[in-house]
Amino acid sequence: MKRPAGRLVLISAIMLAAGCSPGGSAFEREAEKTINGDNGQELPVDVKDANCETPSSTAADTTFPCQAVDDVGETWTFVAKITGTNKFEIVPS
Repeated sequence: MKRPAGRLVLISAIMLAAGCSPGGSAFEREAEKTINGDNGQELPVDVKDANCETPSSTAADTTFPCQAVDDVGETWTFVAKITGTNKFEIVPS
């Protein structure tokens, strides 16, 4: 498995929720979208098919692993970290 390049410091994302706190699966889906670039944010490596685990909690500082595959078939590992209500970051693992 590859690790994200050193130039990838951090990608922050804010989830748009309809007036309620999101569950763990919402964080999982949004992290996958962020890694895949489906929400307009781009990583310095082109990846697809992101797959994240559902976080065990939605509390701040909870982390959950994600993986994706680049255009040559290499697997990349990421860590998503919940930073607050409706907010998370994708950080190098």
